[in-house]
Amino acid sequence: MKNNKGMTLVEIIVSIALISITIIFLMVLFINVKDINDDAKINNTYLITKSLQVKTIEEDLENSSTLNISNCNIFEKFKNIESSKPNLCIKFQFNNNVSNIGYLGFYYSTTTSSYVTSYIHTYTDDADSKNNIDVRETRTLKDFENYSLQDNKIKCFYKYTQDSINNGAFYLRIPIIGPDYKDYTFNLSYYGNVSINNLNSICSQT
Repeated sequence: MKNNKGMTLVEIIVSIALISITIIFLMVLFINVKDINDDAKINNTYLITKSLQVKTIEEDLENSSTLNISNCNIFEKFKNIESSKPNLCIKFQFNNNVSNIGYLGFYYSTTTSSYVTSYIHTYTDDADSKNNIDVRETRTLKDFENYSLQDNKIKCFYKYTQDSINNGAFYLRIPIIGPDYKDYTFNLSYYGNVSINNLNSICSQT
């Protein structure tokens, strides 16, 4: 005799539960894959941006026969800075020319609500020209974490040695960790006629 009996309530509930578990598993899998893809994009963006920024500075250093390095007032050359947060500003004067200056700034931006590092190359040393700077190139690295931000200071280190012909080797390191917890430390070096002024007030000499 043919059995035309349909599904019981228990069977329906079990079927719905199994389908729900399968859907939840697939959603979690999709989210995890998306997170991995987003992390990879962050990695690539940070590596490219940091490399381009360092490359820009290194090109300026290579094209300079003399270099004067000092600290600077970050509020004179960069805008939208949170004054209560730690900041760092390093000034590169190229070829003893007061109108040929590079500024490397690390600060908390009120625009992005994150820490940024930015480099500008200006052809004027007028402190009032910050709204009117002739910028050759600017690169910004966002959301960085410095090794010592918890000490309310952006840490940097430099080393300087001089040889017998009055040329000097200068090395600058600024340790930075990105939001992906990878190392994006700034490493800059220069060999030639270099002078350093007041840099030890913001960087530790090694």
